[in-house]
Amino acid sequence: SQFRFDTETGLLTENEPAVLLPPDDDTGPRHICFRPAGDVAYIINEQGKTVSAHRYDADTGTLERFQHLSTLPEGWEQEGGSTAHVEVHPNGRWAYGSNRGHDSIVGFNIADDGSLTPFGHYPVPASPRSFNIDPSGRFLYCAGEAADRMKCFRVDPDSGALEAFDELAQDAPFEYYGIMAHSRALEMRDAAPKQEVVADAIGPLVSPGEGREGLEPSGTILWSPDTITGRF
Repeated sequence: SQFRFDTETGLLTENEPAVLLPPDDDTGPRHICFRPAGDVAYIINEQGKTVSAHRYDADTGTLERFQHLSTLPEGWEQEGGSTAHVEVHPNGRWAYGSNRGHDSIVGFNIADDGSLTPFGHYPVPASPRSFNIDPSGRFLYCAGEAADRMKCFRVDPDSGALEAFDELAQDAPFEYYGIMAHSRALEMRDAAPKQEVVADAIGPLVSPGEGREGLEPSGTILWSPDTITGRF
């Protein structure tokens, strides 16, 4: 859906067109992310296992699709599966999406015109519902909902490729909806040996149930350049 926002009243009204139709009935748009320039938006499609690129018209506030491609490796065929989340790197050069079923993070190069070209798939714990990139752009964290584990990656500053360096197991089962990593210092070279990153849930991190009483819906991760440890 596309709306106009009234800055005086805070109310929404339908834009023209009010609906941006997906490429087909099996697409299932789930999550949207703009690149830093604000001129291109990427929508990851849950049922279609695809990602769509759209030009944003700042004058009308509308999107126009110009690319639609798979998030899966060429030739990979399996029943089921879905996508979940899309993020653009802070430098605007790369986009990443999560594949459930294939259980991977896909990386895309972003061209000057906003078009995407895949450059790799990186294994993650089962059913990666959400992931996030830290504000410095140096690390990516992905939790597997079905695995109760979180995998930690370094982001190559030249290519955007991901290099796994640690994986955390949770002490108790949980339903994972989202994670945002906030670093208190963005430059490692000027910081103390250990950094504190606070992980906040975009929704319940720990779901109610037996053995889960008293668990807080947030956690703290302590990390250094080579290791990451934490408890949720």
